[in-house]
Amino acid sequence: MITVACCCVPGPGNYTYEHVKRLQLQVAEHLKQPYQFFCLDDSPLPGYWAKISLFRPGRFTGRVLYLDLDVTVVGDLDEVIGYPVMFAGAKDPLFQGINSSVMVWDAGTQNHIFQKFTPAVMERMRGDQDWINKVSLPSKFPKDWFPSYKFDLERDLSKVSANNKVILFTGKPKPWDI
Repeated sequence: MITVACCCVPGPGNYTYEHVKRLQLQVAEHLKQPYQFFCLDDSPLPGYWAKISLFRPGRFTGRVLYLDLDVTVVGDLDEVIGYPVMFAGAKDPLFQGINSSVMVWDAGTQNHIFQKFTPAVMERMRGDQDWINKVSLPSKFPKDWFPSYKFDLERDLSKVSANNKVILFTGKPKPWDI
């Protein structure tokens, strides 16, 4: 079974279950195959660090698609889930590695992301995606699948193309602010 996951925990961004519902509706519109929707809301880790708890051994089975609550789904998610690698993420618009706003993996293959994590990591690194890039070697999806609203689309939604799957909203504004 495919799992579509998100995180809604206290921390930066002040996301709510209204944001979860927004994402659920977008997923339902753009994912044709059967799936279960999972919202991680009990992580002991704050804010974006909660994503590390997604990789806890035994949490999921099968294929997992993770989406941040501040993305906007605009295209086919079946193609994203079917991407033929064990672990992939969106190309970060500013740095070498992945942006953890969109990730897909086979459950069990990335347990080390959780198992090697310690609270000291939060003091040494800027965020969860730095840790994920450090301890794993995620593949990158095609860049045009996940454009950044600020950097690739230059804050102009009329530039969304048929190849785009999910729009990344890093920093501000958020999709509900425009």
